[in-house]
Amino acid sequence: NLLQVEDLVVIRNKHKLNQALSFTIKPGERIALDAANGSGKTTIIKAILGNNDLIASGSVHFAHNVKVSYMKQNFTNFHGDLKDYALKHKVDFSQLLNTLHKLGFDRKIFTFKVEEMCQGQKRKLALAESLCTKANLYVWDEPLNYLDVITRQQIENLLLEINPTMLFVEHDRMFTKKIATRETRLIQA
Repeated sequence: NLLQVEDLVVIRNKHKLNQALSFTIKPGERIALDAANGSGKTTIIKAILGNNDLIASGSVHFAHNVKVSYMKQNFTNFHGDLKDYALKHKVDFSQLLNTLHKLGFDRKIFTFKVEEMCQGQKRKLALAESLCTKANLYVWDEPLNYLDVITRQQIENLLLEINPTMLFVEHDRMFTKKIATRETRLIQA
């Protein structure tokens, strides 16, 4: 197992958010964490990724040498061009441009400053950066926000082509059905 979660219960504002959650992720699996909006999926992800202040009970165990690429639901502010972005996030610039192209990024946008990009373009950039990060587990929190149908299909195709091991949260049921090898359900407390 790359990741083993046992009886994990998280808290927000001193209130338990969920019933005990247990699952494992093996290499090649793409696990969708399913639950209603506002039920604590992002909090669960943050707890799994090491924010122990959010854990009321249970445990999280990563295999030795697991490298995680995490794509947040919300963007961080970044100013500068794509070369600066690649340097800051420690990804290969050529690989970043190639991945952006596969995600439908028009080449003229390669010259834009990140702060000039629309939300959909910034989301594609975050997806490309995550995919270009050398990792053996990808954790994505609502990756399809701000993206059009064509881009969603491009992401599906790319994921099915490269077959990364993933834990993700996504409300698009069609995407989840195509990408997830299995789902685990978060039950509110």
